[in-house]
Amino acid sequence: MAGRHKGRGHRVPQKNAYISGNTVLKEDRKIRSTPRRTDFHKSSKKADSSAVYNKDVAAAASSGFSFGFCFLIAAVAVTAYFCYRYVKLRSEITRVQKHISRLENSYNELKTSNDEMYDRIMGAVDLEEIKRIAMSELGMKYPDGDHVVHISGADDDYVRQYDKIPER
Repeated sequence: MAGRHKGRGHRVPQKNAYISGNTVLKEDRKIRSTPRRTDFHKSSKKADSSAVYNKDVAAAASSGFSFGFCFLIAAVAVTAYFCYRYVKLRSEITRVQKHISRLENSYNELKTSNDEMYDRIMGAVDLEEIKRIAMSELGMKYPDGDHVVHISGADDDYVRQYDKIPER
């Protein structure tokens, strides 16, 4: 059984079936069928074709790398733009919400002030005193039954008069 040489996968015939450890194998001259010079020319042609192939692969990889890199840069730029717009919109929303909150606070303060002023005015007006002054000093009195005119058909509190009120 021929042993395997660890490396490129070339088979090298050996006398022993298995060799362990670090050993250097002696080259068997019987294996080579062609002169060394021919191998050199074949390997240089092979090297030239592999160099051309490597150049083609490198150029393809370079253009692919360039396209991929440009695409990555564009994706990062677009993502950064949308993140910037998102943060800007969120800050605008926060600013508007704070403004609305300030307006609501101002509205509540004005409403409280208005209610207090109304209560103060209503507290300062004494309806009994107004009634007494109107009846005693100004000669006003409650209406009699013939001074009151009832109008039918009026559902609202508001009545518009176009003609004279009919007499009884």
